[in-house]
Amino acid sequence: MTVVSIIEPMFTRKITYPHGLPALIGLAILLLVIAGCSPTPTPTALNAVVSATSVPPTPTASPLPSATATLIPSETPTPTASPSPTETLTPSPSPYPTLIVDERGAAMVFVAAGEFLMGSEVWSGSEKPAHTVYLDAYYIDQFEVSVGAFAEFLNEMGNQIEGVAGKASWVEEPDPDLHLHRTDGIWQADEGRANHPMNEVTWFGARAFCEWRGAVLPSEAQWEKAARGTDGRTYPWGEQEPTCEMANFAGCFYDSVPVDSYPEWVSPYGAYNMAGNVHEWTNDWYNADYYANSPSENPTGPESGDYKIFRGASWFNGNFQTRTTYRYPKLPVLTYMANGFRCAKTVGE
Repeated sequence: MTVVSIIEPMFTRKITYPHGLPALIGLAILLLVIAGCSPTPTPTALNAVVSATSVPPTPTASPLPSATATLIPSETPTPTASPSPTETLTPSPSPYPTLIVDERGAAMVFVAAGEFLMGSEVWSGSEKPAHTVYLDAYYIDQFEVSVGAFAEFLNEMGNQIEGVAGKASWVEEPDPDLHLHRTDGIWQADEGRANHPMNEVTWFGARAFCEWRGAVLPSEAQWEKAARGTDGRTYPWGEQEPTCEMANFAGCFYDSVPVDSYPEWVSPYGAYNMAGNVHEWTNDWYNADYYANSPSENPTGPESGDYKIFRGASWFNGNFQTRTTYRYPKLPVLTYMANGFRCAKTVGE
């Protein structure tokens, strides 16, 4: 018998085979079996273990892009960083009503703040030069002050004396062209005249009436803007030459008409009879050259002078004088059969 000694880890084993060659063949087979039972892992198994225990798993989605995507919304500017409506100059509605009635019952129309073209390059004299003027917002009477309203004022305040150059009453009571008179100490409008424009009133009387109402006489600029708007129109209604169906001027009625006449031919702001009917006192002193040096914001005329200014022409003037830029100087102590006025007030007053 052939004896073969096999050395294995940790022990030695002897195997006896009965014959030579077959024994060798059996020995080879035995070696193969022993090799297959070895506890040492094969390279393939080792790689599998290392892959499972040492190498991080391959990401199925990139963590960084995913994190960046979730941060983008928080990095986007918040709505508060967007420009506000005022920064984008979005116009907002005016907080003021377009028509009010004051405590004395007078209707007043709203004239918004802003620029307008004042004066004219077409007509010669004191209407030149045309220039841009900015005015704060204000109200102006929708109608010329009526005889009936002025009678109420006189009954409360009396006919006082003011002025310079010999002084003057607010109205000249004995004047035959005045359309109100006292009867038993009570001032009353002449029959059929209560709704006609007040006439034969001095500048001082007109100013006192407006103050009684908590208002003022309009500046020239306020009067003109209320008459022509912001588009530089020649007449309150536009460029159409006036006819007796549109305004009351010389040759139409030879007298005044009620203050609410011509409702279809009002100014852009809804003021009646700003062309014709009666001249209207304004607050400014007169200077023929004032427009050349007039302030661009809220002009109020020269600081002093001899004459105050009429605007709007009258039933005594030609139709070409009913233009919105027409100016006429008058001594403030004088009255006239075809003069009147309306009042104004700054918003919030």
